[in-house]
Amino acid sequence: AYLENKNPAAIADHVIVIGYGILGARIASVCDELDVDVVVIEHDPDQFEKVQAEQEQYVFGDAMVDYSLEQARITESQLVYSTTSDRRLSEYLLSRDTSSDVIVRADGRQEALELFEAGATYVAIPDHLASERLSELLRDLMSSNIDKEEIRIQGRTALEEAEPIIRGHRVSD
Repeated sequence: AYLENKNPAAIADHVIVIGYGILGARIASVCDELDVDVVVIEHDPDQFEKVQAEQEQYVFGDAMVDYSLEQARITESQLVYSTTSDRRLSEYLLSRDTSSDVIVRADGRQEALELFEAGATYVAIPDHLASERLSELLRDLMSSNIDKEEIRIQGRTALEEAEPIIRGHRVSD
């Protein structure tokens, strides 16, 4: 693992994104919009070329290895966001001695509660997040707060805006 950056000592108050699939690329894009530095940690050789092309700061390595996190300057980071639902990785990140906020991903409610108990700042459960958004959509549609055409426009716009991020990623991401 090594940090690719012209001036690694200058990296501080950044976001570490672990995994550069669709979600990781989206998080990095939002950080760019917010003018927040990002360091991506990626171990998948199939994704690494995309990381090199799109990110200035990255580590090719396993996030469960201390050296990779050290190269990403975890102690100077503001936030660590793991895009994978690997419980071992989540627990490892939460066991690290860091003041960084840590956002992890879980497959279910019980696991999420346990990760919150272990110190996670937030635990994303993709099915839960999608169901919350779809519930809001249903409420809006049924209460006539928004018309069907506006929902269609919002849905299409969201997909069109996400297209550059989705392009080039495997369907399984």
